[in-house]
Amino acid sequence: MEAAVLMKPDAAYKKAYMSFYHEWKASGEKMIPWVIAKDPTHFEEMIQELINAEKGIGLKKGYVPDSTYWLMHNERVIGVVNIRHALSEWRAYRLWYSAKRKKKRVCKAAIKVISSRDQKARSSTGISSVR
Repeated sequence: MEAAVLMKPDAAYKKAYMSFYHEWKASGEKMIPWVIAKDPTHFEEMIQELINAEKGIGLKKGYVPDSTYWLMHNERVIGVVNIRHALSEWRAYRLWYSAKRKKKRVCKAAIKVISSRDQKARSSTGISSVR
């Protein structure tokens, strides 16, 4: 079985992301983190917005830079992690994640990997890399 991989959003995985997005939307579950609620109709623009948000470009007043990662497994997006680089006055949480119901354990492991960036943590979680 191939290990899961955390990676930055990439237009090359549009089909995989769209499948994740439509499956989540059809489930009726709340779309958390907020980045998965973004309308992906203009996919390349959405990717650029995520890149800009990480660099702090074009942020709304009161927003702080944030990084988004997709949790990929077998060429499928199975989860999304969003990390704020700092806390803001109205957003008390720094890290949000979502995953398909059966993949929540893997997404929690991804958070552990991002938090530590430690090779030992990666090997203990089944996450092979962060790209």
